[in-house]
Amino acid sequence: MQDMINMRVAIIGLGRVGFSFGLSEKRVQPASHLACLSALHHKIAVCDSDPDKLAYASETIKDTGKAVYSDVSEMMREFKPEFVLIATPTPTHYDVVLNVASYSCVKAIFLEKPIAQSLSEAEEMVKVCANKGIRLNVNYTRRWSKVYSEVHRLIISDKIGVVKTIYGLHPGPLLRTGSHMLDLFGMFIDKKVQSVQAFGEACHNYLMKEDPTVNDFNINGVIRYVSGAEAVLLSGSEKPYLLFEVDIHGSKGRIRISDNGSEITVFQSHPSLRYDGINELQQTLFMRQEQDNMLLNAITQVTQRKPYGHIGCTGEYALKTLNIALALHYSAMHKNKLVGIDTVPKDYTIRSW
Repeated sequence: MQDMINMRVAIIGLGRVGFSFGLSEKRVQPASHLACLSALHHKIAVCDSDPDKLAYASETIKDTGKAVYSDVSEMMREFKPEFVLIATPTPTHYDVVLNVASYSCVKAIFLEKPIAQSLSEAEEMVKVCANKGIRLNVNYTRRWSKVYSEVHRLIISDKIGVVKTIYGLHPGPLLRTGSHMLDLFGMFIDKKVQSVQAFGEACHNYLMKEDPTVNDFNINGVIRYVSGAEAVLLSGSEKPYLLFEVDIHGSKGRIRISDNGSEITVFQSHPSLRYDGINELQQTLFMRQEQDNMLLNAITQVTQRKPYGHIGCTGEYALKTLNIALALHYSAMHKNKLVGIDTVPKDYTIRSW
């Protein structure tokens, strides 16, 4: 694939990450797809079927030379984008990706997470893009973070030995937000999953509990790997504040990621100074770094093919994350039974936003 500098790029979906986050005074800018692409000086078209969102975005970007569309097919025919960012609601991902992939001009797609709502949809999306030579990435943003890339480097450099257990604390609905943690589990334990099991009660999605069509709940669960490692998602209770922490335990030490991804603390195992025949953990490294612009890192990498830390989230990685999420949900909805990762029905669906 040729270098993707100064591409013709289209954004489908002008909601929060597609557009309005780029207007926030608190977020590190650029913070939306449109703002990032503008900073990278690409030729841009935007599209949204919601007339209110389209009107608001159009007023903001007028006189910038950006093309504005209300119909995806019309935009694809006229603008002929090489790269398409899709930030539409999850139920639309399947249809939008297959529509976009049908145009020969498309070389890459950057899709907001989760990849889809069911395995059957996700597998078809990955297959179609692969057959057409389209690079598919899914925006699990932390894959492009310096902090999490550094943790991955520490793990593969044997800083804490073989990873045995990971605990992830991230209260929020399983597919919409908890899947960020599930994707990190896959980044830090790159092994085949054997089974999953939910525990506790499934709490209703606190963002959309008034919507009876949504079944994306807060769920706790354990993921067991063929290697013997385990990952524990602690997401079952609602919290009125942001919380995202990871605790990684290995055979020779421990890594804690705290303060919502700003702090890394490494502990290594040493003979205890207090007890005979016992090892204890001693802190050997502490790093603090303000969160870098993960979205800009991601879009820069996928458009310009610049290497950045650990490989970003491909469609295949996102499919694995979806499989785990669906299995956990299936377990929770069946009295927390043990579920083999390969036994989840292909049409089983988490109806998310």
